[in-house]
Amino acid sequence: LAFQVFDGASLAERFRVTYTGAKVSGSLDVDGGITITDNTITSSASNADLELNASGTGQVVANAALKFNAGYIENINTLTSSTTITVDCSLASIHTVTLATNTEFNITNLPTGGTVTLIITQDGTGSRTATFGTDGSTAVKFPGGSLILSTGANDIDVVTIVNDGTNFLGNCAKDYS
Repeated sequence: LAFQVFDGASLAERFRVTYTGAKVSGSLDVDGGITITDNTITSSASNADLELNASGTGQVVANAALKFNAGYIENINTLTSSTTITVDCSLASIHTVTLATNTEFNITNLPTGGTVTLIITQDGTGSRTATFGTDGSTAVKFPGGSLILSTGANDIDVVTIVNDGTNFLGNCAKDYS
């Protein structure tokens, strides 16, 4: 058991109690809202998310396969049509846009091993074109060279891009009309 006193801190921050090697049998109740029993972490707050957050550039690392009993949900970010659209992959893994003009997509913050999905809808006019670049000033590579979007009014294409550490590799499922 260790006690630390921090001068110049608020009263709540002055005292920190730490114990290394604590063992709990049964259940551990943390802050009256989180319970740890055996291998299960439960939040008792009604309709609240249970979050795992790492600080700074840290990550939440799973050293075994993750099993999703109820599926999983990804954030979807809505982009605004413009001649240049920055797709910030740190905001979401799925982005959606309705094109009202020809555009250049600039993919940023896609980490090695990361994947981003773009749901691109043609407006009521259609025939909008797109090119795809990255924050490293390289073009996204697509099968056969470049990507030509579906051009019909209201056509929907789904573009998926993965960063393999060397290249940004893209693929497109076309013409959801």
